Amino acid sequence: MVEQEHLIGFVIFGHVCYALGIILAYHAIHNVRTSQGTVAWCVGLISFPFVAIPLYLIFGRNKFYGYLEALRDAQDKYGDELKHFNRDIKSFRGCPDSDTGCYYKAFEQLAGYSFSGNNQLELLINGSNTFESIFEEIRKAENYILLEFFIVRNDTIGTELFSLLREKALSGVHVYFIYDGIGSSGLPSSFVNEVNSCENMQFHAFRIINGVRGRFQINFRNHRKIVICDGRTAFVGGLNVGDEYVDESNDPDRYWRDTHLKISGPAVQALEEIFAGDYYWITRAVPERIFQTSNSWGKEEGSKTLIMPISPADRNETGMLFFLNAIQKAEKRVWIASPYFVPDPTVIDAMRIAVLKGVDVMVIVPQKADHFLSHMAMMSFLPELEGSGIRLLRYTRGFAHQKVVLVDDDFASVGTANFDNRSMRLNFEVNALVADKKFAAEVERMLLNDMNFAVPMNAEYFYSHSKLYQLKAQIARLFAPIL
Repeated sequence: MVEQEHLIGFVIFGHVCYALGIILAYHAIHNVRTSQGTVAWCVGLISFPFVAIPLYLIFGRNKFYGYLEALRDAQDKYGDELKHFNRDIKSFRGCPDSDTGCYYKAFEQLAGYSFSGNNQLELLINGSNTFESIFEEIRKAENYILLEFFIVRNDTIGTELFSLLREKALSGVHVYFIYDGIGSSGLPSSFVNEVNSCENMQFHAFRIINGVRGRFQINFRNHRKIVICDGRTAFVGGLNVGDEYVDESNDPDRYWRDTHLKISGPAVQALEEIFAGDYYWITRAVPERIFQTSNSWGKEEGSKTLIMPISPADRNETGMLFFLNAIQKAEKRVWIASPYFVPDPTVIDAMRIAVLKGVDVMVIVPQKADHFLSHMAMMSFLPELEGSGIRLLRYTRGFAHQKVVLVDDDFASVGTANFDNRSMRLNFEVNALVADKKFAAEVERMLLNDMNFAVPMNAEYFYSHSKLYQLKAQIARLFAPIL
């Protein structure tokens, strides 16, 4: 009798799962953004609902709920400070050249900010230069320090950073630190408790789940890397807090190639507002003392800079549209450096069209892999790109982690967004866009030096691997929508 009841219960459970699988497949048809992803989810949900349903609930979501509402609440909380900030920043607004103005206007519309002039920029190559500069500015801070990282480790560089922050906090400087709870999952709870016990220091994990609608939002990540000191100087780029990010040894298995950007000027205030929104989402409070330094901006000539936040809560697909607009703008070249190459088919088509216009389209990726699925999915693109004119170069000196875009001779971007679907649609990211020939020339020199350590990667390289390897690559490609 008991076995019969178990059998009946199992049959009922099976029917419910198949019914729910059909319902979610219908949901996928209307909500998944790529045809490839839609087909994959529908087949899985209908054929293997027991496995596919929990996966879809976690990985099938493409919208982050609640963040925009929290952001509006935060803006209400510090409305007076923002009015003061927005009024002051207008006098620094910098409009790029009118002949390409339509492209820049699209960037501004996507970002929700304007290009500002009078920004002093410093391109920071690799970890030692970056952290040396960050530590120097932290030592100068007198009021507050804002930090946001995807990965934080309590290793040598992490211990050095937190020792310095603790020293500043004890001197009366307010320190606010956001880290991604999944990216920094290796942090011991004892370390977190120790940091939070320090006076004037707030250390918070970016909360993904918030309310019933956000119950399955764990597939989203806060991938931003931001440091702001007193609202005057900021840093943004590819580097996280960990010893591997400062390893510049001659060992190609350990050498870490990365790029960061130091900004002084009105563009810092946009980064400050982005940080404040993230902080409010976590704590429902606003950091003290922010938006008080706009009157300290100098009037000297500088670079026209736009800060572009990217998030899965955006009404537009900001990340993908950023890359599409940058590629469309190109007349001479578009060079991209990214650790991952798993773009949307729409972006691939834009690259093909750019080549047909005579544009040099080149992407530098690492030979070394740190994420197996992403690397294998990238390999699957090689036969497809054969004969397209799109150049893929693999960096052989070590792991190339930088996220850099160079368009023609007058536009460059340094930030946190990778050239993959995750950064374009699933992550919280932030890029600094610079319309300045001098800065673009500096980025060009940097990328040309990287090319000295890079070799072509093409279909022949793909077919030089075993049949099993090639099959693994094609299977990994099926997961491209969530990589």
